[in-house]
Amino acid sequence: MLLLSRQEGESIFILPSDAADLSITLGELFSDGVLELAIKEIKGGRVKIGLDAPKELLIMRGEIA
Repeated sequence: MLLLSRQEGESIFILPSDAADLSITLGELFSDGVLELAIKEIKGGRVKIGLDAPKELLIMRGEIA
């Protein structure tokens, strides 16, 4: 699970990884599991989010994307 902290106004992007086969359907992409977003902690205007996703998805902080 990837853990990210975000503040108000910050974002997270979820996009295909370089290794992803862009011809597969969403059903095929998620056939091995689901995308899980879990709120792990809220403290002082900051949210910690846990993300579990198929390996074909790339998760990036908005300031890097």
